[in-house]
Amino acid sequence: MRADSPTKSRSTHTFEYHSNLVGVARATLLADVPKVPEAQLDSLLSAVLSHVQEDADFERLCDTLSRESIVDGRWWSAPEPSQQRKLKGTEAFGFLSEVFDRVISLSEPRPSLLKCTIAGNTTPLSQRNNTSRPDGYVRLAVKSFLDAKTDSWADIVMPMEFKKSSDKQSEGDDFAKIVWSMHHTMRNDPRRRFVFGLTIEATTARLWFNDRAGVVASTPFDIHKNWRSFVRITLGIIRADKVQLGYDPDFELVDASVHPPRYDITVRSPGKLKAVYRTVKVLSEIGADNLIGRGTRVWEVQKLDSNNKPSGPHYALKDVWVHGDRPIEHETIRKITGEFPAYSKYFLTVLDAGFVPADVNDPSQPDDTAKTIRGGFLFILTTVVLYPRMAKQQQPEGTESETSLTRSSRKSAGSAQYTPTLPKQGHWDPKNVNRFPRRHYRIVFEEIGGSEGIHAIHMSGHVHRDISSGNILLVPGRGNEGARGVVIDLEYIKKISSDSDSHDVKTGTYEFIAIEVTQSSYVHVPDEGCKFATPPFRQNPLHDLESVWWICVWLGFRLVRPDEQPTSRYLTRYWNVFESHGHRNAFWSYITKFMELTQHFSEKEIPVALNDWRVELKKIYAQSYSIGCFVKMNSGLLDKARDAQKTALIKISEATINCPPGLKHLPELRPLPQTAPEEPGQHGQDDDNL
Repeated sequence: MRADSPTKSRSTHTFEYHSNLVGVARATLLADVPKVPEAQLDSLLSAVLSHVQEDADFERLCDTLSRESIVDGRWWSAPEPSQQRKLKGTEAFGFLSEVFDRVISLSEPRPSLLKCTIAGNTTPLSQRNNTSRPDGYVRLAVKSFLDAKTDSWADIVMPMEFKKSSDKQSEGDDFAKIVWSMHHTMRNDPRRRFVFGLTIEATTARLWFNDRAGVVASTPFDIHKNWRSFVRITLGIIRADKVQLGYDPDFELVDASVHPPRYDITVRSPGKLKAVYRTVKVLSEIGADNLIGRGTRVWEVQKLDSNNKPSGPHYALKDVWVHGDRPIEHETIRKITGEFPAYSKYFLTVLDAGFVPADVNDPSQPDDTAKTIRGGFLFILTTVVLYPRMAKQQQPEGTESETSLTRSSRKSAGSAQYTPTLPKQGHWDPKNVNRFPRRHYRIVFEEIGGSEGIHAIHMSGHVHRDISSGNILLVPGRGNEGARGVVIDLEYIKKISSDSDSHDVKTGTYEFIAIEVTQSSYVHVPDEGCKFATPPFRQNPLHDLESVWWICVWLGFRLVRPDEQPTSRYLTRYWNVFESHGHRNAFWSYITKFMELTQHFSEKEIPVALNDWRVELKKIYAQSYSIGCFVKMNSGLLDKARDAQKTALIKISEATINCPPGLKHLPELRPLPQTAPEEPGQHGQDDDNL
């Protein structure tokens, strides 16, 4: 039996990623992806720019350029090396825009969709806070934001970074900046499926590529000696349509004059006519903060009527890139609610759902990172691995963006948890750039926003594996019913007895992951009394229930009554619980540590209820493992765990019933008044020894 895929936390779910200093945010992103694989240039071009081949037309173009534009083995407009070193900043690379225009003039009978800009001192317009200034970029010729005074990240299809020297420090700095620029392009514009990048150090260039399944850089080539390679890249970009440039054909910007911009999103449900929804506002976009992964975004939307006008109820639309072999969410909901109809109210109601096509003329073919985006080709990797590294800066790059249309402190159901620090480790293995392709999927729910839903999942023989605050929503009741909690995001749901091949590192929501899952080990196996061999680690239903406990703890530390006066001690104690896996483990394991860090709670009944629940759940772990139930749980013990949860939640509800409205979020109250620093507490006594 294989072990479950390991769970690691993301650095992009931290304070630092949301810093107004782009250098800090960029370095945090690179902690998630510290290494980038290198692929042979020809294999990268064959996969992502396959519409341009070295055919007769290409040879005729190169013959013309060789006669008219290459002088002494260099582009005609490029400065000599001695002169280039004297030029300031991006002036040394200004000739690239002339080369771009020359290739357009020789190859395109019609106006190009694109323009090449060598900038360096311009901060493009952004929907997300970002003060970075790419050295250059290729952008759409017609602006998405027509009234904007500057270029926009929404139009950039290939950011570029340059250095006049080719030493390791220059390379690492360019690599770091291009990874950030590609990431920002993808997180800033929800229409993007992938993005290109280009770096040049002196005369050594690399083509870069990023989609939801990985990031890769080409083998290096000299832009003068290997000018044909540069022409093929330029020609591939020039001749591409918007889909080949990475834009989603079923995702249309319809109103850029408002904030946030309005989009029309098409959803194609099998066996139904396509439906188009107009966005109203963003509900969650934290998934887009990850360079590689699901890229989940959720909007509040209205359906377009026969006159193409939004009308009727408001719904929730989720856009996500799922692994091709994962269960499809709407089918999972249908299966579980079909088996247990009494629990259907604890799941969202699906209105429309289906895969997104790359070609609207062939909607039967889902957009897939392997089959459609990369054309079915594999990147041929070399043994080289690149290390993006930020050069030390004397001052931050830019100040808080005046062109940003929104603050980094976004309020949404899926906002970041702002954990202070995390282990400095990547969550993606560069060797897997050709593995685990993702498919583009959309689902629309009638409700906008559940432990009973978790119960139904367990009864159907599954575990959820990603219980978090963003995956349990409170939605309006049906008819005369009151508001109800529902479970969402069922991509990682797994059959308890399943032994399917594990994927790349699976990421959970850091604050809510069960302690055993963080360690991929059954840590609650009793020292004595267990006669069964411990199997490879697999997630079980108790881990889902423990995640609910962590959600309650997290809420207790983050939410502050409007009549409270929090101090820096509140935040210090929050850090002492969530700063690392070790801190969380100590808080979970030791009664003295638990009581020490919860003593500031205004409702004293809450830590008492949480502690009783914690102690009972730990006992049930040990009892279950002592009888050999590591994956498939004993039903009596599972019922006992749910009873402990229900009892605790009732006590917490009773303790907070008279709490005044207007709860505040602790991170949003910074800076907090100072209090004397607390002495670091000892771990204290384990519950088992009480």
